[in-house]
Amino acid sequence: MTEVQKMRGEKIYECDFNITGMTDYGVTLNALLGGKEKVPLQEARIDVAFEGEIKGRITGKVRSGVEYLHLRADGRTDLDGRATVETEDGHRIAMHIEGVAMPRSNEPMMDLVAKCASPPQLRSMIGSTRGRSGVSPL
Repeated sequence: MTEVQKMRGEKIYECDFNITGMTDYGVTLNALLGGKEKVPLQEARIDVAFEGEIKGRITGKVRSGVEYLHLRADGRTDLDGRATVETEDGHRIAMHIEGVAMPRSNEPMMDLVAKCASPPQLRSMIGSTRGRSGVSPL
């Protein structure tokens, strides 16, 4: 069983993100996912800025999101992100996103499993705050 399969929880939303920028530190995500480079033994970090839509128990626009990817030599990617969700009725929700991502075999794509932290009033409103998304930077 993979690390991603062990972490699966209830899917409460789906995200459709557009990557708006990337900052790499020595190796690019495109080179890693395309097989042109390997993750260094000391890991690689890539900051991915994003925005988009979220649908499900939480519905709205994701604004000013940044995911800090820590890519490990064993193939796992640790996620640490922050985002602002603006709901359809105009409320803003600050989210902290933690999780893992695993690259798909022979595809320039990663499957993400994330645990999102949110204010207590939101947790009581939506229940579990776990979500999944697939993001392709290419």
